Amino acid sequence: MTDFLVLEKNSGLGGTWYENRYPGCACGIRIALYSLSFEQRRNWTRDYATQKEMLKYLKDVSQKWNVPRYIRLNSTVLEAHWDDHKLQRRSRFPPMAFRVQSSRHTSSRPTSLCASAVQIVPELAKTASQLTIYQRSPKWIVPRKDRSISRAEKNLLTWFSPLRWLKRAVPMWLRESVHAYITNPDYSQTQIDWVLRWMKARVPNKPEGWDALTSRYPLGCTRILV
Repeated sequence: MTDFLVLEKNSGLGGTWYENRYPGCACGIRIALYSLSFEQRRNWTRDYATQKEMLKYLKDVSQKWNVPRYIRLNSTVLEAHWDDHKLQRRSRFPPMAFRVQSSRHTSSRPTSLCASAVQIVPELAKTASQLTIYQRSPKWIVPRKDRSISRAEKNLLTWFSPLRWLKRAVPMWLRESVHAYITNPDYSQTQIDWVLRWMKARVPNKPEGWDALTSRYPLGCTRILV
């Protein structure tokens, strides 16, 4: 397909990785799974790539595949509808599309506060004398287990390209294999008990807050945060 157009309201491509630049901003999924299967990189610095790495990756891949020629930047869409007579979609744009730069590090679009909070709060806590968090509803949170990728591993991924495929295939297979285990009520309670034990170990001196931090949804019904 070559006859298409991507409309982007920002002045650069990247979406959330272009807009969000808050402290701790990073991918919430292991980068081997998040990145494109046909564009696996060997030089990631961490298992959960940072915002800067993600933005560079998107720019590099888009340039390689000549995607920018299909993107129209600074284009805000107000309305779109299908024209049955011309068999095409008609869109309406504002008279002048512009974006006001903000001093905030987070996106101006509605987003999941919890998904961002689990990243930005630990960074703020390092320097803030006092930090207050307002929670709308509790979410299931599991350890991220992030790590830096060593030079030796990068060399292996460089010289033995099948390892890049294997690094993606193994965790993909593991996640697919435990899907039924998580969603089956007969087994999911084991996972919930493990998550609750981990959470309580993180705040052992505040048992009065354990209930407020426990999600009311079955594990997997809403986004699991890392």
